[in-house]
Amino acid sequence: MNKLSTSVLFICIYVICPQVGAKSSKPASDVTYWRSQGYGYFIKKTPAKLTFYDVTQSHCLLNREESGDYDPANLISLTQGAELHWETLHPVKLKPLNRLPANCLNAANIMNAVSNFDVFWHTFAEHYAFSQTKQWNWEAQYSQWRNRLNKNSSSEELLSVLHDLITALQDGHAYIVNIDGETLAMYEHKWNTFRRERIDIPYKTHIASATPPKIKSPQSFYHFLTQLHQKVIEQHFIDDSKKMHDAFLSASLPDNVQYLSIDHLSEFSDGNTLEDDMRVVDEVMTALLPQLRKSNGLIIDLRWNSGGKDQLGLRLLSHFINEPLVIGSKRTKIHSGFLPENKIKVSPQHPKPYLGPIVVLTSPLTVSAAEVLVLGLKARDKVKLFGEPSNGSFSDTLVKQLPNGWIFTLSNEQYLDMDGVHFESTGIPVDETFKYLNWDELLAGKDPALLAAQRYLSKGKTSETLGHRPRKISAEISGHPPQATLLQRQRYQRAASTGLALHSAAPNIKNNCEQNQLSL
Repeated sequence: MNKLSTSVLFICIYVICPQVGAKSSKPASDVTYWRSQGYGYFIKKTPAKLTFYDVTQSHCLLNREESGDYDPANLISLTQGAELHWETLHPVKLKPLNRLPANCLNAANIMNAVSNFDVFWHTFAEHYAFSQTKQWNWEAQYSQWRNRLNKNSSSEELLSVLHDLITALQDGHAYIVNIDGETLAMYEHKWNTFRRERIDIPYKTHIASATPPKIKSPQSFYHFLTQLHQKVIEQHFIDDSKKMHDAFLSASLPDNVQYLSIDHLSEFSDGNTLEDDMRVVDEVMTALLPQLRKSNGLIIDLRWNSGGKDQLGLRLLSHFINEPLVIGSKRTKIHSGFLPENKIKVSPQHPKPYLGPIVVLTSPLTVSAAEVLVLGLKARDKVKLFGEPSNGSFSDTLVKQLPNGWIFTLSNEQYLDMDGVHFESTGIPVDETFKYLNWDELLAGKDPALLAAQRYLSKGKTSETLGHRPRKISAEISGHPPQATLLQRQRYQRAASTGLALHSAAPNIKNNCEQNQLSL
């Protein structure tokens, strides 16, 4: 489930403090076999390895993808049972088993399409967290979907049915990859809608019709748009901006307003461990806080933030509060309903935090861990959201494997705000609506969301009194368009994988999918 590293989660002192039982000081070693509460795993522990088996009421199959990814020291014994720490907000509770059931030990790879379909179907039926929300009756619909296949159906026919099922469920965390890591299917509707409206149509209307076109593809046009947007943003800066750790950009705006954009919430440090990345967050915020505390307000721009680790977003939040803040809760789907909710509690990290007003800018490309950060900021006083609703992909990603070797994932958790509301699929709504990457606005040198945020934080002053006069940005395309920077290429790749909206699952799965390129 943890997608980014296998370090032991150890951040309860200052930031996130889930309620857990008393731990012993050493890994569990006297019990060899465990069953997870939720998540559908049997786990075999040896001194060198944790081996995972995928379990439904009908199946028990070796999960080669998850096996070996976690240090056995991550499995910690308690007074009763154990916990598995895999860099999610809360550890997974485990109960001891005397041995693995016989069907786990005798399971063989079943290659026919029907058997693979059944594993996929029953895993979703038992663990998909939004069946009731989407009024999906697994028992009633089984025959309709199952009858599209027989034991002689091809892999292509199986994939077609599973792709249709993912699309029908509209699960932003559902995808299928083969054993070589090639993406076979995923839910792409939100990204496709965004691409069509903001990239394909403007490209065909304004660029491709030129003779000859100076930008050769929609992908290159996307790079051009993001570069143009960056120029529009920078025209608001009244001093040099400061880039930190390739993800944070800070600058001063007129009327003593501060700007901070955050590109993603992962891999800030060379060590790329959770502890290293959290130290980077603390370093960045320690550098910014003196200026922030003297400002009239802060704009946090998350419009292209592709997510990463929930803990890093909440570590950022810990620098904006002066007392413990419960931002909501998280609950895990099981066959009979849900496990009890776990509160998500954030404690202040800095003795002198920034407590002033904040405007957060979001878009459909604000995904996953970035949305958890928005959920946390939303629970804080003096916060407004401008832009568009976020992507609506919160859940950690449950990683499973079919008998034929295909790896698949699904959303098995719900993130709830303080009112018990989840925003899966719909995204977190905004207080004022402004479109991200609007071609006509960018040509006119305007970023209405940013300007509205400035005005709000400047108590309604006009753009002239703010010291900002919008100017038309030169978008003439002569010769060759600018080469896409590494950041722009990463933005495109992450945007293209927004349909996946993955976070906090298996390490190699996450990295592969966040960098997955979809051809335009």
